[in-house]
Amino acid sequence: MSKEKGFCEICNHEIEINMCCNGNMCGCMGLPTEPPVCSEECYDVFMSKEYRDKKAKEYSERFKVSIITHQKNN
Repeated sequence: MSKEKGFCEICNHEIEINMCCNGNMCGCMGLPTEPPVCSEECYDVFMSKEYRDKKAKEYSERFKVSIITHQKNN
């Protein structure tokens, strides 16, 4: 396990993030072992349904744009 510098997912405060590995050693693909948050308050926001719904919508919109762009280019 290693620590890397990163930023809180909620407030962008610089933190150390616990990583399982560099992504080449196992199936975790280098993802954090814990949510990348700096405090209990940020953890509560990170785990809230509203935040997860917002992130899912952002991801969906980003993914949709990349598909549309790909279809236009082909």
